[in-house]
Amino acid sequence: ASSNAAIVADSISDSDSPAVVVASLVPVVAKVAAAGGATVVVDSQYPFEDEATVTLIATARTLLRIRVPGWAVHAAINGKPARNGTLHTLRCAAGNTSVRVQLKPSVVVEEGWGSAHTRAVAFTRGPLVFALAPAEKRLVAQAFDAVPARPHAPDWTISTAATWNYA
Repeated sequence: ASSNAAIVADSISDSDSPAVVVASLVPVVAKVAAAGGATVVVDSQYPFEDEATVTLIATARTLLRIRVPGWAVHAAINGKPARNGTLHTLRCAAGNTSVRVQLKPSVVVEEGWGSAHTRAVAFTRGPLVFALAPAEKRLVAQAFDAVPARPHAPDWTISTAATWNYA
């Protein structure tokens, strides 16, 4: 199985069934020992695609909880609306259960970026932020040369003199 960082067993359950939480829809295959050895497969291209299929293979009844991101205001699970900013819970029988997750993100213009006089905005679509790549001026704000030295982990201040206010 590959990394299971996005999958956790839920020890707080509202029933006698074990629970599995899918916290992120990144592609993953995970065996969850705390959920009776259930296997969870997330088939997706997230964050670059808007749909995912989550498959739970369980030997006993298991709760499947799928995190619906706050920005996913039009999300659907198995074709039915799913409230954003929540864990959507499905009660799954033993065996294979496949769930279709549709996030349906919108392009959003977010105001309030940058200094007050710039009136800068950001364009987002779900988890993605659309950005330009102007030439960067990098200045080490803080180096970590103390013991233990971390030469590859400085704090940077990054700015630009290039034009960035494209329309």
